[in-house]
Amino acid sequence: MYIIPQINPKEIEQLHEEYKAVGKPYNFSPTHWISLKAGSDMSDKMIYSLIDTSYNLVKGK
Repeated sequence: MYIIPQINPKEIEQLHEEYKAVGKPYNFSPTHWISLKAGSDMSDKMIYSLIDTSYNLVKGK
């Protein structure tokens, strides 16, 4: 399963370098969105944190 959260563009490069679970999103701008592969090398806690961040970014628009 893949999760596609919106992320602050300044954080995307670091996430790509740190986790194999982070990839380019399908059908979304890679400038603001990432693809997360659930069950990979990223903890559930980190995934939930990124989902919360994404919600707050989208909610603010």
